[in-house]
Amino acid sequence: KQAYATKMMSFFDAADESGDGFLSRDEFEAVMEDPKVQAWFSVMDVDVYESHEFFELLADNEGLVSAHDFVNGIPRLKGQARSQDMVA
Repeated sequence: KQAYATKMMSFFDAADESGDGFLSRDEFEAVMEDPKVQAWFSVMDVDVYESHEFFELLADNEGLVSAHDFVNGIPRLKGQARSQDMVA
């Protein structure tokens, strides 16, 4: 679990180009276009091909994603995706 959080924080820090501790939609979508990032999330069983919806699920009311919300939100997205698959 600690290794997962460390990897997620490394990813977050690389994506946070402004260095403000938050991911904007532009920062998020830019990094999600990288095939290596897409592959990494795919291995984690998270579908990132709809990055706009993915961002909306993680963002706060100001349209930003904090490091805490990012690290803690990804596991919830995995569960949501599975739940949606079950309904479909």
